[in-house]
Amino acid sequence: MQPADLRYLSTFYAVCHCGTLTRAAVVLHKTQPAISYDLRQLESQLGVLLFERTGRRLLLTPQGSAVREFCDSCFAGFELVRQKLTSGEVTRIAPLRLATVAGFGRYRLLPPVLAKLSLENRLIVAFRTAEEVFKLIGDGDFDVGVVYYPKLSKQISCERLCVEELVLIIPPGFRSRRIQPKDLKQARFVTYDECDYPFAKWFNTIFGSTPSTLSQGDHFEDLEEVLEAIAHGRGISILPLDAAEAFRRSGRVGLWRIEGRRCFNELFFVERVSSSRRAEIVWLKQVLKSPPAA
Repeated sequence: MQPADLRYLSTFYAVCHCGTLTRAAVVLHKTQPAISYDLRQLESQLGVLLFERTGRRLLLTPQGSAVREFCDSCFAGFELVRQKLTSGEVTRIAPLRLATVAGFGRYRLLPPVLAKLSLENRLIVAFRTAEEVFKLIGDGDFDVGVVYYPKLSKQISCERLCVEELVLIIPPGFRSRRIQPKDLKQARFVTYDECDYPFAKWFNTIFGSTPSTLSQGDHFEDLEEVLEAIAHGRGISILPLDAAEAFRRSGRVGLWRIEGRRCFNELFFVERVSSSRRAEIVWLKQVLKSPPAA
């Protein structure tokens, strides 16, 4: 079903008030043929006759009177909203809708935002895959997003935001020795949703290639469960350092780095090209670009 064009409804309402097409044309700064066209289009959309023409006068049909009553209510409601907005009566700020990949979102994004965001600003956060973030921003369902790779599109823009370190997380007490790719072929990896990208990024950066196969152990949706599994000796995994920092500081997991080799991953800020630049979005970007608290 094709949605109604409200421009035709506005023309109809003006004709009701003015009484003639000529007067309505003057008020709306249109030609009389344009006014006639709008009325025909509205009648076509509604499937009814709105006016009876008697000479130069226009008389509303019963159906036209019903539409006129709807317009009275609709335009009166709009005027009430306009008065509230201009008087400052409506001060509630629209919520900031943020879609983000889970690891960065939970451990790097939310802590500073929740600590610094005013209570007047409501926050709606969705943890999604990178592709889902792109779709939510492109469709206009969310205001901004954070992903770990850019994407070219006419609808969205991507701006480099910050970097995070990807590290190999090991169980406590795991023997440290020089890692070789062959050593990791026998290791049991705890995996998680969307782990393919950070795994490939880490292996390619540290060793120059990605193993064709890995021994896969447990699999979880969220990184919190991955860390719990590692803490209980159920395997190793490659994670953002920010996500593992609390577990590492408490001694529940260990960190395995290769001397002289570190892997950093870029994060990107995603916006819809046609969106207006809200002050909250500018503030959010500044917060996220700041180094994380030690």
